[in-house]
Amino acid sequence: MNSLYRYSFDYICLLLAAAHLCLVPWSFVQGHYVIPTFMMISALLFYHLGRAGLNGMLWVKKLLSCGVLVLCSHLLFALFHAKMPRELLQHWFYPVYLSLLLMLSFLLFKYIRVNRISLLT
Repeated sequence: MNSLYRYSFDYICLLLAAAHLCLVPWSFVQGHYVIPTFMMISALLFYHLGRAGLNGMLWVKKLLSCGVLVLCSHLLFALFHAKMPRELLQHWFYPVYLSLLLMLSFLLFKYIRVNRISLLT
Protein backbone atom coordinates (compact mmCIF):
# COMPACT_ATOMS: atom_id res chain seq x y z
CA MET A 1 0.00 0.00 0.00
CA ASN A 2 2.92 2.37 0.65
CA SER A 3 3.94 1.88 -2.98
CA LEU A 4 0.65 3.42 -4.05
CA TYR A 5 1.26 6.50 -1.90
CA ARG A 6 4.96 6.66 -2.77
CA TYR A 7 4.20 7.19 -6.46
CA SER A 8 0.68 8.69 -6.33
CA PHE A 9 1.52 12.14 -7.71
CA ASP A 10 3.92 10.62 -10.24
CA TYR A 11 1.09 8.52 -11.65
CA ILE A 12 -1.21 11.55 -11.62
CA CYS A 13 1.40 13.45 -13.69
CA LEU A 14 1.54 10.60 -16.19
CA LEU A 15 -2.27 10.56 -16.41
CA LEU A 16 -2.30 14.31 -17.02
CA ALA A 17 0.31 13.88 -19.75
CA ALA A 18 -1.82 11.19 -21.42
CA ALA A 19 -4.93 13.37 -21.19
CA HIS A 20 -3.13 16.34 -22.72
CA LEU A 21 -1.78 14.16 -25.51
CA CYS A 22 -5.28 12.90 -26.28
CA LEU A 23 -6.61 16.47 -26.39
CA VAL A 24 -4.00 17.70 -28.88
CA PRO A 25 -5.59 16.12 -32.02
CA TRP A 26 -9.06 17.11 -30.85
CA SER A 27 -7.94 20.72 -30.53
CA PHE A 28 -6.43 20.62 -34.03
CA VAL A 29 -9.74 19.36 -35.40
CA GLN A 30 -11.48 22.29 -33.70
CA GLY A 31 -9.25 24.65 -35.70
CA HIS A 32 -6.89 25.82 -32.98
CA TYR A 33 -3.16 25.84 -33.61
CA VAL A 34 -1.63 27.67 -30.65
CA ILE A 35 -3.50 25.80 -27.90
CA PRO A 36 -2.34 22.31 -29.04
CA THR A 37 1.25 23.53 -28.98
CA PHE A 38 0.93 24.53 -25.34
CA MET A 39 -0.88 21.27 -24.58
CA MET A 40 1.96 19.32 -26.17
CA ILE A 41 4.50 21.26 -24.10
CA SER A 42 2.55 20.64 -20.89
CA ALA A 43 2.16 16.95 -21.83
CA LEU A 44 5.92 16.63 -22.24
CA LEU A 45 6.51 18.49 -18.98
CA PHE A 46 4.07 16.29 -17.05
CA TYR A 47 5.52 13.15 -18.66
CA HIS A 48 9.08 14.02 -17.69
CA LEU A 49 8.07 15.03 -14.16
CA GLY A 50 6.14 11.78 -13.70
CA ARG A 51 8.93 9.66 -15.12
CA ALA A 52 11.61 11.40 -13.02
CA GLY A 53 9.43 10.95 -9.93
CA LEU A 54 9.07 7.24 -10.67
CA ASN A 55 12.86 7.04 -10.95
CA GLY A 56 13.08 8.41 -7.40
CA MET A 57 14.51 11.88 -7.99
CA LEU A 58 13.97 13.76 -4.75
CA TRP A 59 13.84 17.27 -6.26
CA VAL A 60 10.97 16.21 -8.51
CA LYS A 61 9.07 14.76 -5.57
CA LYS A 62 9.58 18.05 -3.67
CA LEU A 63 8.41 20.03 -6.71
CA LEU A 64 5.27 17.90 -7.05
CA SER A 65 4.60 18.20 -3.32
CA CYS A 66 4.89 21.99 -3.45
CA GLY A 67 2.61 22.11 -6.48
CA VAL A 68 -0.05 20.02 -4.77
CA LEU A 69 0.29 22.12 -1.61
CA VAL A 70 -0.45 25.24 -3.69
CA LEU A 71 -3.38 23.43 -5.33
CA CYS A 72 -4.77 22.48 -1.90
CA SER A 73 -4.49 26.07 -0.71
CA HIS A 74 -6.31 27.27 -3.83
CA LEU A 75 -9.09 24.76 -3.21
CA LEU A 76 -9.35 25.90 0.40
CA PHE A 77 -9.60 29.57 -0.56
CA ALA A 78 -12.06 28.72 -3.36
CA LEU A 79 -14.42 27.27 -0.76
CA PHE A 80 -14.91 30.78 0.62
CA HIS A 81 -14.32 33.12 -2.31
CA ALA A 82 -15.06 31.37 -5.65
CA LYS A 83 -18.06 32.74 -7.53
CA MET A 84 -17.91 31.13 -10.97
CA PRO A 85 -17.50 27.50 -9.84
CA ARG A 86 -20.25 28.02 -7.28
CA GLU A 87 -22.57 29.23 -10.05
CA LEU A 88 -21.61 26.37 -12.37
CA LEU A 89 -21.88 23.55 -9.83
CA GLN A 90 -24.69 25.10 -7.76
CA HIS A 91 -25.55 22.72 -4.90
CA TRP A 92 -22.72 20.32 -5.91
CA PHE A 93 -20.03 22.94 -5.26
CA TYR A 94 -19.26 22.06 -1.64
CA PRO A 95 -19.30 18.25 -2.07
CA VAL A 96 -17.02 18.43 -5.12
CA TYR A 97 -14.56 20.95 -3.72
CA LEU A 98 -14.48 19.45 -0.22
CA SER A 99 -13.92 15.93 -1.55
CA LEU A 100 -11.13 17.16 -3.85
CA LEU A 101 -9.54 19.09 -1.01
CA LEU A 102 -9.71 16.18 1.43
CA MET A 103 -8.48 13.63 -1.12
CA LEU A 104 -5.54 15.76 -2.26
CA SER A 105 -4.62 16.71 1.32
CA PHE A 106 -4.63 13.05 2.36
CA LEU A 107 -2.53 12.05 -0.66
CA LEU A 108 -0.14 14.92 0.01
CA PHE A 109 0.27 13.91 3.66
CA LYS A 110 0.94 10.29 2.72
CA TYR A 111 3.24 11.25 -0.20
CA ILE A 112 5.37 13.49 2.02
CA ARG A 113 5.46 10.93 4.82
CA VAL A 114 6.30 7.87 2.70
CA ASN A 115 8.92 9.67 0.61
CA ARG A 116 10.38 11.44 3.68
CA ILE A 117 10.19 14.86 2.08
CA SER A 118 10.85 18.08 3.95
CA LEU A 119 9.22 21.02 2.20
CA LEU A 120 11.20 23.54 4.21
CA THR A 121 14.68 22.52 3.04
